[in-house]
Amino acid sequence: MARVITHSSKISSSVASGRIQAGSHPSPDHTLSGAAQHRSRSFPDRGEILASMTRTISRSSSHSSGSPKNRARCNNLRKLSDSTLLARLEKLRGAERSVLVKILRHLGEVDRRRLYLPHGYGSLFEFCTGHLKYSRSAAGRRIHAARCIERFPQVAEMLSTGELTLSVVSMISDILNKKNADEVLSWIRGKSTRDAEMLVSRHRPGYFLRDRVKSIYFMTEHTGRGDNSSINNKLHPAATSNKCKASLTITPGAGSKCKAGLTSNYMKSPPNAPGENAAEQVLITQKFKLEFAVDPGFIEKLARVRSLLSSKYPKGINLEQLFQELLDEYLYHHDPKNRNKKRARDQSKAKKAQKDIIRSTARTEPPRSTYSGDTARSINHSRYIPKSIRDTVFERDGGRCTFVGEDGKRCNSDWNLQIDHIVPYARGGDNSSGNLRLLCAQHNLLTAEQEYGADFMKKYYRRG
Repeated sequence: MARVITHSSKISSSVASGRIQAGSHPSPDHTLSGAAQHRSRSFPDRGEILASMTRTISRSSSHSSGSPKNRARCNNLRKLSDSTLLARLEKLRGAERSVLVKILRHLGEVDRRRLYLPHGYGSLFEFCTGHLKYSRSAAGRRIHAARCIERFPQVAEMLSTGELTLSVVSMISDILNKKNADEVLSWIRGKSTRDAEMLVSRHRPGYFLRDRVKSIYFMTEHTGRGDNSSINNKLHPAATSNKCKASLTITPGAGSKCKAGLTSNYMKSPPNAPGENAAEQVLITQKFKLEFAVDPGFIEKLARVRSLLSSKYPKGINLEQLFQELLDEYLYHHDPKNRNKKRARDQSKAKKAQKDIIRSTARTEPPRSTYSGDTARSINHSRYIPKSIRDTVFERDGGRCTFVGEDGKRCNSDWNLQIDHIVPYARGGDNSSGNLRLLCAQHNLLTAEQEYGADFMKKYYRRG
């Protein structure tokens, strides 16, 4: 199998709305500030602490194993009623929070005694990732939260009741002190991680951020089948931009006399060896990282545009796609080159329409309705809903899903909104604004299933 270094260029953008960095890993040598005042207490011995932590974590992870016993439990869940299933889930969620607090308390005590040192770990972080098998990010969050609980015991109670999440506690742990603890905890109660980021940023404001454009490269592998001539032609240096001719060479094996680095030429794929139908290629893709600071009004507009584009991108839209849409829209309307193309198209359409009018002068048709334009098409029982009516419904419903659950909670989602007929169109419902409402895609499907049955609706959609 031949390995080929190729190159393609693509410009992308990503936005940094602030200089909020992820929390750094805890210092290996850091110990609790209040450790000295706890030493007089009587605690279980070292082995009991570690054994208790292992039992707690293993219990929480054993439920996810693929044993026949657990598979039977999953099958039994399908027999539960909706209310019983939700009640059990809420109970388990409460138990999960309780177990989390116990783990954090154990971690705090292990940190205080530095029990990770006799086990060959240089820090609590290494102990959590190596011995307890947490991921790096999960270990960092739990260590921050454990040390926060040791300093402020009320945080444990707020975690148990669900007023605070683990992520939020790990974020605010570094800004909490005896003077602001009551104020910060009162404000952050029930808030999201985004609110926590804003709070931390306000307590630790950064410096002015200058606009930056940085070129970056990504390496991905691509396997092509059969003849590679077409791929090689596309990726030949002569067919690429002079600005983007650098590509990474493959790292030589041990003992090789070749040196790794940047090369200005692309390696061509040698003929496939007998029995080989594929050539593995390493694609070097160039992108650009954009970094700039924005004000809150920009973020509100960004969220608004993302919501409006959610119907086109129901699975989500990243910032590169979003800005591509905005740039294309602006260039379409304001670029002189595009405006000239649009004028040419309009003139062509006008000439064609004039010819059609001349050909149809001898033919007369009775008017279909006393209305004209969009309204006429709507009144004549067409599925088409005029833009003016769509806008009226959108503004009336606040640009959010109007579905209300059995407990009186309104959905209020602004993602992938759709116009729904209260009295279904198939059952004689019209397109008046009084018979229309905004629903998100999921609740629109739910109401359709309630109206026509789930088996009937399976023909019209696929679950993601």
